[in-house]
Amino acid sequence: MTKRIILLRNDMLGDLILTLPLIKSLKDANNATLIDIVVQQKFHSFARSLPWIHNVIPVNNDLRDYRVIGKLRKNKYDIAIDCIPGSTYYSSLLLASIRAKKKVGYAVGIRKFFLDTKVHAKSLQYETELVLELARSIGYKASHNLILPIPAKDEDYIKRWLKKNKIQKVAVLCPGGISKTRRWPSERFARVADSITKSKWKVIISGSENEKKISKMIQYHMNSEAIDMTGVLSITRLCALIKYADLVITNNSAPMHIAAAFNTPQIVLSGPSSPIRWDPKNKNAIIIRKTTQFEEELRKSTCGDDSIMKIETEEVIAAVNKII
Repeated sequence: MTKRIILLRNDMLGDLILTLPLIKSLKDANNATLIDIVVQQKFHSFARSLPWIHNVIPVNNDLRDYRVIGKLRKNKYDIAIDCIPGSTYYSSLLLASIRAKKKVGYAVGIRKFFLDTKVHAKSLQYETELVLELARSIGYKASHNLILPIPAKDEDYIKRWLKKNKIQKVAVLCPGGISKTRRWPSERFARVADSITKSKWKVIISGSENEKKISKMIQYHMNSEAIDMTGVLSITRLCALIKYADLVITNNSAPMHIAAAFNTPQIVLSGPSSPIRWDPKNKNAIIIRKTTQFEEELRKSTCGDDSIMKIETEEVIAAVNKII
């Protein structure tokens, strides 16, 4: 009999990417398993592109949208896993609405009242490890291997675009971030971009639609030219661009995790976030951090200081020179 599993990962794109090893592990255990996933509406197309996913249920994280509850209650599942380690009222409400024989998640907040298998975090861990613990708690063998599949049409599109524009060496700048304390200043990104173009490399600035203002500010402060693809690429095409880039410079954001998935040379400008939980597992990563908070403090807050402002432009340029 075909097993049906539903996952809740209705938070950020980076979190979804770090959950891919769990999804693949569940599918590898039994290829006939049907895996549905709940994600934010803006990540719907990306989740649909994943070969291990049967059905995607998009949400806007709006408690007033009762239609989502109706959709979730249409199906019966063998297992429901809330993949979000922290306590969120909305995902707990969704979990309570799902008809499943077994419900699995971290026993925090109100979620613990809806769980059949309660998992307790033993210590601060890498996000992927936290998620894999959920699978292990119900007997699955889980692999850390992060594989980020890209649809062939999107990969071909980027390869053709790079060839058409005669781009041989390219650095991709992703200056966005979830909060101001995680975003390195635009004028400093501009100075780094100018230093890269002096080496005859092309610079591409990329990000989501709502990050256009950031990319415009970088171009305003630059003395050379950059290619602005902010808001132009789908997530899967951004993945392909990062895969074929020679260097990626990011804040602590989803593109950081995408670069790590492909072992693309990367420079991470890290603000107030836990290195244990979030630093990319990429042998080609240079991580620059000025955070002074202790790990215990970072568990409580991911945006508690302005340490990213202490990263000097010269430090980043020196890191770039090690790569180019």
